[in-house]
Amino acid sequence: MAGQYFDPLTVACPFCKTKAAYPLKELENYQSVCFQCKKSLAQVSRQMEQTKQKHSAELSNFWLKVELFDDYILDESLTDEEFDNLQTLGELIDLLKRFDPTASIESLSHHSRFSAAIKTFYSQPADSIRLDDLAILQTQTKKLPFNQFALVGARIFTGEEFLENHSVIINNDNIESIIPDNQLTAEALKIYLNGGILAPGFIDLQVNGGGGKFFTHDNSLSAIKTLLEAHRSKGTTSLLPTLISEKAVTHQQAANSVLTAVAAGYKSVLGLHIEGPFFAKTKRGAHAEKFIRKMESTDIDWLKNLTRNQELTILLTLAPEILQPGVIRELSQQGLLVFAGHTDATYEQIQIAIEEGLCGFTHLYNAMRNTTARDPGVVGAALENKTTWCGIIIDGHHVHSASARIAYAAKPEKVFLVSDAMATVGSTEKSFQLYDEKINESQTEPTACLINQEGKLAGSAIGLIDAVKLNTQWVGVDLAESLRMASLYPARCLKLDHQLGKIQSGYRADLVHFTDDFQVTSTWVAGDWMLHK
Repeated sequence: MAGQYFDPLTVACPFCKTKAAYPLKELENYQSVCFQCKKSLAQVSRQMEQTKQKHSAELSNFWLKVELFDDYILDESLTDEEFDNLQTLGELIDLLKRFDPTASIESLSHHSRFSAAIKTFYSQPADSIRLDDLAILQTQTKKLPFNQFALVGARIFTGEEFLENHSVIINNDNIESIIPDNQLTAEALKIYLNGGILAPGFIDLQVNGGGGKFFTHDNSLSAIKTLLEAHRSKGTTSLLPTLISEKAVTHQQAANSVLTAVAAGYKSVLGLHIEGPFFAKTKRGAHAEKFIRKMESTDIDWLKNLTRNQELTILLTLAPEILQPGVIRELSQQGLLVFAGHTDATYEQIQIAIEEGLCGFTHLYNAMRNTTARDPGVVGAALENKTTWCGIIIDGHHVHSASARIAYAAKPEKVFLVSDAMATVGSTEKSFQLYDEKINESQTEPTACLINQEGKLAGSAIGLIDAVKLNTQWVGVDLAESLRMASLYPARCLKLDHQLGKIQSGYRADLVHFTDDFQVTSTWVAGDWMLHK
């Protein structure tokens, strides 16, 4: 399981009266400690357990009522019979009016965690809305019970600097502000992070799979959802699902699935990375040779048609030397981000491609013509150019640490981290099917390794938190720069740095919290919280 959406209950500490949200499981298991005074909340847990034991309602229905009533459910003036017999939203509202005369379906839809579920039934009278149905819908929407809250107690990296003793205010989908802790009001709902680092959510532009799903082979909506959740456990809050070389019909089906996911509100999906099949066969890597081919006019028409959806970013990796002159210009003018990869191009051919609009290089150093004394090759052209982007895989296997440092020195603020992750990431399954071959993880240092029968690297077994850790501790990059390489720089590459890649007022609330030893504990996507423990 990659993580779980935060199922919170807001309670007041019986000692210092601080009101905060706590994970329901921790409260049930007597594990919660007040974020403010550090005293055990066992008294609250005991009261919850006693109340729960008194009632015969099913657990999901019980907690539905708890959340709608908030503190009032523990009030002794509420009899067992009244509580047990609640069946509809109308009955619940009538009972709630005992505590709040203004209670109504409208007030509940604005102030409870069930707002999205309740709104689904707006056209129906409250007495016909069953609480069981609301509980089911709530598990699907997984919304927080509040629209505005403060994240407190972590060191904040804004994308530019670290801040101590500050809090991030989230309002619905967006970051409202960053303020000093001493400016927080007593009424503000505070979520205490207990140390660690709060940073902009990571953005991964090369994700082949995760959670046991390999995107090229399974691009259903459920597979995309599983992949997203697996990478959230690695700190990645948005990404490009990545297709490897396959038949055209497979790519078309996958692109349609991504379009559907975006339309369905999968905010973590920023677009699609199409890696292949327009490669040099000598540099195909783990891509099956039978699918490698030249680009045809039908391919160009299909790619251009994909970009007509303005919300979908298309990153295309190809070998420039196998294209007809002018094709890169035609595609880039249509809005595609064209990267060079799996290419045996000469330095001169790359210069022509850059003039036509080539804007980056996929997994720098890997599957491309390297530099020699008299042949700069693709790598030399990539490192020399100051305007193009480079993705790089820092897993301890794809690139030597010194090679990474050379690239960073040559191209400051133009190299970003990618995982190139395969299906095993965020999964208990440590093997997957690649074409007709089973690929197993090899337990190596510093990370697991994926190698096919030809002895070639077949993607990676890391997520971006692993890349950030290795980039900092193994390559020797400053943590702030490693975090920018996992968030701000890929956002800039996609031209989304006006809304992603920073913790700043007006930006989307995509965040990651991790401990000082690089363990991801929580992520937020547009304000929606997921715990990873």
